[in-house]
Amino acid sequence: MRLLIDIGNTRSKFALEDNSGVQPAFVLEHGDLNSEALQSRCSDTLTPASVWISSVGEPSVLSIICNWVESQFSIQPNLVAVSEECCGLRNAYHDQLRLGVDRWVAAVGAEAMASGKDIIIIDAGTAVTVDWLSRKGVFEGGAILPGYELMQKSLVGNTAGVEADLALTRRIVGKTTTECVNSGLSYGLAGAVDRIVQEMQKHLDTDNVVVLTGGGAEKLATHLFVEHIVEPHLVLLGLARIAGGAE
Repeated sequence: MRLLIDIGNTRSKFALEDNSGVQPAFVLEHGDLNSEALQSRCSDTLTPASVWISSVGEPSVLSIICNWVESQFSIQPNLVAVSEECCGLRNAYHDQLRLGVDRWVAAVGAEAMASGKDIIIIDAGTAVTVDWLSRKGVFEGGAILPGYELMQKSLVGNTAGVEADLALTRRIVGKTTTECVNSGLSYGLAGAVDRIVQEMQKHLDTDNVVVLTGGGAEKLATHLFVEHIVEPHLVLLGLARIAGGAE
């Protein structure tokens, strides 16, 4: 059994992998993260043979989780890093030292879902990334834009008189400032993602696959026009594939 941990910017996902596959276990917001919270979520019978971590979070968060792993299981966690090649996937990103490991690991997971096809990966998190994985098994790069919370904080924090909490909306014409802001955020972000995907698809075979993942996937999916499939645990699936190839 393996313990897989996806440390994002604002929360961490934990999953177990055994002979039946990857089974999501729990999610912790980083504001609630400490050794006691981890211990309360962890079964006393859990004894993983190895632990694999992908992290784009703050070093302090990674430190808390690594210390807990070492204390709880008496094993050293494996920290995954961006590489030039992994599981048959080649990396064509020019600035690999600045490539988020979550984008790389998600690509490894996506490649196993649709090998031999062009794949566009939309990862809706604190930031939203749209990446192209070519049918030849090459991670080509993509686009990055702010997610819902970053857009909302920028608008509210820099515009006098505009106050609005985040909320899901299905109506384009708002009747209050809060509704107007959420309409702009929801439809604006979805529209930007749609346009990026459509521009990418101009250069691809028609038989391409769009995969949507990340904590904001469900919200973004309600407003996307582009045809897609949802896989909320793409990074965890990539971690499992990397671990399987290394052990």
